[in-house]
Amino acid sequence: MKLAINYIVKGTSYRLVINAEKLKVYEELDNVLKEICEKFNGEVEEYSVSKIVEELPLGKIIMPLATNVTLHSSDIKFSDDDNLNFIIKTLLGTTIGLVAGHLIDSFISREEKVIDIKNPCERKEPSIFQAITEWKEQ
Repeated sequence: MKLAINYIVKGTSYRLVINAEKLKVYEELDNVLKEICEKFNGEVEEYSVSKIVEELPLGKIIMPLATNVTLHSSDIKFSDDDNLNFIIKTLLGTTIGLVAGHLIDSFISREEKVIDIKNPCERKEPSIFQAITEWKEQ
């Protein structure tokens, strides 16, 4: 089971993705919450856990798009000056290549929120079981 843990400390958002065994998921989440509270001296403002239901690699979407744009940009004339036209096309192709290169290894994920609580570290011993109880009551 793949879980995304999002938490906010002093206005800064953090994200952690873990793979948890179904049988030990609550224990693992409880340990993560304790470690986060200890690391940030209990100053965690928000804490949420989402189950990652589906992941889709962006490379499958981006590459055909980038290839089409690059190929069709050769048909477009940006300037009457041949040198300027060549420079613009080179910059456009390089930019598309850099953006596509960064996005190729990225993923889009669909998530289902499981837990969302404010100030999870206020208790002496933060427990994921308490968070789940609070979540169900809301």
